[in-house]
Amino acid sequence: MNDPTDDYFIVLRDREWVDDAPRFAGFVTGNDWTADRMYDRDPISRAEPMLFEIDERELRLRDNVPGEIGHWVVSGGEILVSAMVAEVLARTRATGWELVPSILRTIHGDHAEPIFYLHFMEGLDLWDRSRSEYGTPFDPEIDFSANLSRIRLDPERVAPLLLQDRQLFLLDGVGISPVLLHRDLVETLLSADVILGARLMPLADYGA
Repeated sequence: MNDPTDDYFIVLRDREWVDDAPRFAGFVTGNDWTADRMYDRDPISRAEPMLFEIDERELRLRDNVPGEIGHWVVSGGEILVSAMVAEVLARTRATGWELVPSILRTIHGDHAEPIFYLHFMEGLDLWDRSRSEYGTPFDPEIDFSANLSRIRLDPERVAPLLLQDRQLFLLDGVGISPVLLHRDLVETLLSADVILGARLMPLADYGA
């Protein structure tokens, strides 16, 4: 059976630096309503857009400007994407996530619109317990999640799922749940030239 790990990429922030600070800044929540909705397992109400702000800790202070806004704004396991990326992702017809209209406010009070929050209502627990490498000991009887230094996907967990349901997913059961993309979707994003702001690393190379 083929190793599905080879078919996936992990989404990381582009770590290019300019003037001793990240070129691409992260973001923080802009109000309590947004903070409360981020980890909901239900679809988010579209009554109002979610509000985010550029993380001021990551500004290029020499220029007094925020990090450049790309097609992907990555802050830990949370992701905002541009309308062009949203258009590509919407074609996957995958389940378990939604694109929520949002506002990203800069230090100047202006907005980077349109932008969308990638909200996962569920994750997929597909990592391989025997082949993944652990940063700290893991006991499945008592530990809710694992701290992994290298991630391997379990062929027997992946195989039953339709490709459309695992083209883009949040990996569940690990400490900081990463977002994984199937290589077919990565190729589509590259062809559309909508990668700016993200570093898409082959999962097999992550932690190597």
